[in-house]
Amino acid sequence: MSTKNLTEQLEAFFDKIDLKVNKTDIKINTNHSVYTCKLEYLGFSFESSIHAFSNTRTLLVIAHLPFMIEKKVSKIIKLLTQINFGMIHGSFEYNFSNGSIQYKTSSKIFDFSQLPIIFNFLLQESGQTLQKYSEGIKIAAHTSTKNNVIIEEIESFSA
Repeated sequence: MSTKNLTEQLEAFFDKIDLKVNKTDIKINTNHSVYTCKLEYLGFSFESSIHAFSNTRTLLVIAHLPFMIEKKVSKIIKLLTQINFGMIHGSFEYNFSNGSIQYKTSSKIFDFSQLPIIFNFLLQESGQTLQKYSEGIKIAAHTSTKNNVIIEEIESFSA
């Protein structure tokens, strides 16, 4: 078993796959490191924050939609709640301070040998989810189409 903590394991993995990240250490908590990077999933580009909590061996991925929503906020929040209700893993959040929407997903890392599999799953899940729902979120913000119609359309298209 490796004596490296989650942060060290993650940085070694980033080096191995040649993923360019920017690291920010959280000064008040030495067990929490944040990495930011631009990612692409099947042509869909987005920014992501990867949080490593070494004390709990938890990896949190926050994927940011590449646009802001400032209109019809109430409708968007209701849509995100409806979307979240049907999710098994992860959830969308709306940031009231800047109009951004994030998708958050996380996992405990019990065995560091599984880090590549878990990391890839979290990033792929984030990319798929953003890609799947981003157009529907835009439609909700810019049209009078009802949320249930938008969700039905998204679900029928991705089925």
